[in-house]
Amino acid sequence: MPQRLEILLIAVLVIFGCGLSPAVAGPGLDEPEVKILNSSQVYYPATIRKSDKFQKPAILASMTVFDSINEWKEIKRRKLGKKDAEYHLLLKAANDKFNTALKRVRQANNYDIIAETGAIECKDCTPTEITQTVIDQLPS
Repeated sequence: MPQRLEILLIAVLVIFGCGLSPAVAGPGLDEPEVKILNSSQVYYPATIRKSDKFQKPAILASMTVFDSINEWKEIKRRKLGKKDAEYHLLLKAANDKFNTALKRVRQANNYDIIAETGAIECKDCTPTEITQTVIDQLPS
């Protein structure tokens, strides 16, 4: 008789769902879920599809990185604006340095998504904060 009770209990659990969360049901079943809140502040990948799943997210504060780039400091120091030709030359050089450092960090650590702080939200994961790492990789 106890065997029938066990079979009946298993059948009920299968039919109605056992109600166990994946964390209780077994290890490794929770997959990180990255929700993109602002796609314009995602630096990598350049194109995002709805079907993309991300396992290793990273975030950074881009203005902190830019504040460490000499060309950006020069724009700020000289109070250059969009109407100044030199602004665009210096901004291009600053962007190139930012992108080079970001690529180095991404490749060295296999990040599959890199975004501005606050541009993504993670469930069952914590994005790695890489601002200082990117600053450390800036070309001279």
